[in-house]
Amino acid sequence: MNVDFAFVCDYAEATGKLNALGIGFETIIGKQLPVRHPHFCLVIQLRTSTVEAGEKNIKVFLIDADGKEVIKPLEGKFNIPKTPGGLESVG
Repeated sequence: MNVDFAFVCDYAEATGKLNALGIGFETIIGKQLPVRHPHFCLVIQLRTSTVEAGEKNIKVFLIDADGKEVIKPLEGKFNIPKTPGGLESVG
């Protein structure tokens, strides 16, 4: 499994093709601390082979510059479909 790309943006949806808004920020500026961003999306596109088909677990960590966790890890599951003819799958 390889990561084709990953980014944070203001909004994203995948309906046949990926649509994302607000790509490219790396800093959130606020007048006081703590700073809260009301909503953002983490977008990751994976490229897999047919032998990797099936349900997979994922865990995403948000860490600071010192490698310490900022928030509790986000956990979930996703399914890699079995593609015909041993082709790669993108999702």
